[in-house]
Amino acid sequence: VPTPPLVALAQPATVDTCHVVTVAGAVQMALHQVVPGPPRRTRQWPALIVANQIVGGSASSRLFTELRERRGYSYGIYSGFDARRTAGRWSLQANVRNAVLGDALLAIDDQLLAARRERPTDRELQDARRYLVGQFALALADGDQLAEYFAAVALYGLPADEFVNYAQALQN
Repeated sequence: VPTPPLVALAQPATVDTCHVVTVAGAVQMALHQVVPGPPRRTRQWPALIVANQIVGGSASSRLFTELRERRGYSYGIYSGFDARRTAGRWSLQANVRNAVLGDALLAIDDQLLAARRERPTDRELQDARRYLVGQFALALADGDQLAEYFAAVALYGLPADEFVNYAQALQN
């Protein structure tokens, strides 16, 4: 499989720029949106994780439902936070058909703006919380994931009991 050529950007990426890199013969484009996020130790972390779950955290999210199921623009679209000791990032990733890239970008913007303006429904909150609590419980059964949770306490300067109450914090 040939490796696509590296592309030098005309200007550095900033929060308000969009760079489109085309690869000859490709039928879809890898879309990545990245913005600064909070440090992992923020008190609002559980609420942010719930909000992200609703917007783009899984195949039941608003972005996935709109771009894949309703419009057929993408095979999948997901978002998530990348934890860091200081500011982290929030990113969105999707593979979008070239022919609908502009429409897909507008649909993504619409969904993100709606998420800022409108409160989630009670059903969305309930489903997101249930999903995340279930994922957390599954992770605790995995030795590697459990070790990552313990390491996160020291790495991010979290309270020693951070994960004792994490499932409950997701519910609030």
